[in-house]
Amino acid sequence: MSTKHVRSFDALSCKPLSTVEVHPSLSVVPPIERLPVEILAEIFILCISYSDHPPLISRSTEPPISLCCVCKRWQKIASELPRLWTAALVCTESIKLEVLNELPQLLYSWFSRSNQLPLSLKFTSDDYNVMNMFTACVAPFASRFCHLDVDLNNFICSSPTDLQLSASQPTQTQLTHPDRSWSTLQFLQLESAIIRGNIEVHSDLETPLFSFAPRLQRLRMDNISFIGGTPLQLVLPWSQLTHLILVNLLESHLWLQLFPMCPALQHGLFDVFEDFVPTPSTAERATFHHLTDLTFAFNDPINPSILGHFDFPALKTLRLSNDSFISSDGGDLDDSMFWTATTRSRLYQQVAPLERLSLNGSWPFVCIFEAATHVVELDLDDSVDVSEAVHSPLRLRLPYGYSLLPNLRVLSMSINLDFQIDVLADIIISRRSVDCGIRIEKLTLYPSGMQKYMKRLTEKLQPLINDGFIVEICDTTSHWCRQLDPTWREGIIEIEG
Repeated sequence: MSTKHVRSFDALSCKPLSTVEVHPSLSVVPPIERLPVEILAEIFILCISYSDHPPLISRSTEPPISLCCVCKRWQKIASELPRLWTAALVCTESIKLEVLNELPQLLYSWFSRSNQLPLSLKFTSDDYNVMNMFTACVAPFASRFCHLDVDLNNFICSSPTDLQLSASQPTQTQLTHPDRSWSTLQFLQLESAIIRGNIEVHSDLETPLFSFAPRLQRLRMDNISFIGGTPLQLVLPWSQLTHLILVNLLESHLWLQLFPMCPALQHGLFDVFEDFVPTPSTAERATFHHLTDLTFAFNDPINPSILGHFDFPALKTLRLSNDSFISSDGGDLDDSMFWTATTRSRLYQQVAPLERLSLNGSWPFVCIFEAATHVVELDLDDSVDVSEAVHSPLRLRLPYGYSLLPNLRVLSMSINLDFQIDVLADIIISRRSVDCGIRIEKLTLYPSGMQKYMKRLTEKLQPLINDGFIVEICDTTSHWCRQLDPTWREGIIEIEG
């Protein structure tokens, strides 16, 4: 490399001041182009790592496509970096009509750059006739998907006809007739899936959702309905599931069939309805040795005996929700048909291991609190009456001298009325007294309308705050529903606990 010697001169005397060596290559090439390929590759990965969603394949203004449009060097680096092409978001609303038919080929080109790494796909469409196209997109790479997030208006799963379930790779028949081929796909690496659209299980045929997925453990279905059918007709590896979320309302007798099919569950969320009083013959008794987190919503009326068939020796977190009203004074309960002595006795056995309890709606709080003696964290939804749920129960002392929830350390709730500030402050102060034993250490308030109450509450609790007590406002407005959100980046469905 030749070096030029350039002299600088004084503008007035024209006498030389100094000599500067100039390297032409360095003066022309921008600093960004001097970076080694390895560093550029890490920067490219970071460009997609902090996004809230996978890369949208139809948008050239977002990475990784935008990275390929800068220059030939960047295009070569990006296209040869497999980690950039392992996740994709397909939204048919953002794709022009003339490009829509080419979608399977576009997605094939995208994933072909991933060099056999595990894949993740999010596919959304409001077109009722897109199931065939979706299947054609998935088929070539079915064995490599680790996570699927599908939002279609109608998720149609036809039973196989002349196609073989044992095919290791998609056959030409599968690609030619994608409406029939879904049930033949082998998802060898699939670990989690979210199906947000309608899934209809009819009485006259099987519905193969994932006929062969030996690693599937986490499943969320937002809108499943059994039209005369039963859970037995929905072909899934039920016994493998560790996480199961059913967002839509499910009839209680169907839930009683489905729940025992999942003995490996660790986390579950179910919303059950219908006035149905179970009998011992309606459900298979089961013990869930791994179930640590259970969210259970009752539609009117509340029927806690539906859980009486099952044992939860490992249960640590329980969330209960209901839409009906029931007396919660701990005395004579209005709904004695459900809250019988037998129901209460089973409740004591089932919630004994609990450490975290969340209640939404109206409940017989004294009954539940008395059973859950090991609870460390209590979360009360904003629909709960603070004075009803907290004031009496948490101050009440049982005959043997101990308060309910004696191990409580963290209380989370929302305040809606001025007088609730005084009630809550009194509770905290009384539970922080010297003779109380284990003391409440933290109060979390949900932000709906909380700013106007925060100053007054802080003033009342200031001496405790000086002594280490923590008061904070949660950064979410829908703490009950947040449990439904998927954690896309890790390819799992997260239920906090």
